[in-house]
Amino acid sequence: MNTKLKELESQCWESRPYGPPWFNAEKFAELIIRHSIWIAYHSHAMSKDAEFTQHLDAVKEHFGIKD
Repeated sequence: MNTKLKELESQCWESRPYGPPWFNAEKFAELIIRHSIWIAYHSHAMSKDAEFTQHLDAVKEHFGIKD
């Protein structure tokens, strides 16, 4: 897992009154989606004539995803 995903993952552990903390997978998914939208939006704002695949590549690069 790359650094950005680890950072998001660390934000998704929640305390409980009894027992160990639990991982909130729904929150993790929401954070990934929010970051992806933010990246695509800003990528588009920087280069409005860019192809969709270039925006997708920006999201992949942000999360360190290799094809």
